[in-house]
Amino acid sequence: MSRAALAVDLQGREETFTGPVRAACRAAGIGSLLHIRRAADGRLPENTATFTAAVDQICRAWLDARLPEPARTGHHALFLSGPTAIALALGARLANVQPDRWTIYNYDGASSTYEPFPRSRQL
Repeated sequence: MSRAALAVDLQGREETFTGPVRAACRAAGIGSLLHIRRAADGRLPENTATFTAAVDQICRAWLDARLPEPARTGHHALFLSGPTAIALALGARLANVQPDRWTIYNYDGASSTYEPFPRSRQL
């Protein structure tokens, strides 16, 4: 329970996203998962307003999440499905303060699994 993950599905992939994320969480011993998905159908507009709003809302949701204390202060993981710019900004903003506590997971389409990226290093 000392590990928590943030899973952000901005592409609306639903179960094709959450299934592999949950499997990776089980394999890595991650006990708490905050899953965020976009509410509207269709693609997100790729503009500054959408970018800023998405990053701000996701960071606020993470900070406001009711996580058990060990998960809040333990190691974190980030799973992303969405525009690369938003993914990079989230990783940079969330991990900037405590880079040794975050691992980013990358989707491997060949095996339909998430793997730590890079495998031997954390963010």
